[in-house]
Amino acid sequence: MNDTIFTEVQELCNTIISSPFVSCKDIENINGVYIFYEDNKPMYVGRTNRKRMKLRIQEHYRPSANKHSATFALKLAQKEKREPISHTYDEYFVAAKERVGEMQIKKLEEDRNFHQLLLEAYIAYKYQIPYFESDTH
Repeated sequence: MNDTIFTEVQELCNTIISSPFVSCKDIENINGVYIFYEDNKPMYVGRTNRKRMKLRIQEHYRPSANKHSATFALKLAQKEKREPISHTYDEYFVAAKERVGEMQIKKLEEDRNFHQLLLEAYIAYKYQIPYFESDTH
């Protein structure tokens, strides 16, 4: 078995972790992996493979985003409220989307879908990302 892909994923992880924070307005619609940080702690890792990273990141905090597109904010809101969120304008969900919109972001362009998948899972495991969801893709 060739371990090259695992070495590549570790190198990609080192690249994204050591990269600078970026503003959402400076992110292009690319394929790749992104990480939301709060107080310099990685909170959520996600990926997109439809050339829409900027749009996907914005969906996490856009005021009109619903619970199907703002999945990270939904998890934050449910933890705070301690019960399911019933609608887009639930006060906990609105507050969580605002919180996500204030977070820092790191991103890495990566077109290979399988590398994205492995990198996302590797980052979540290595850094114990608290709001990682493996079942959203």
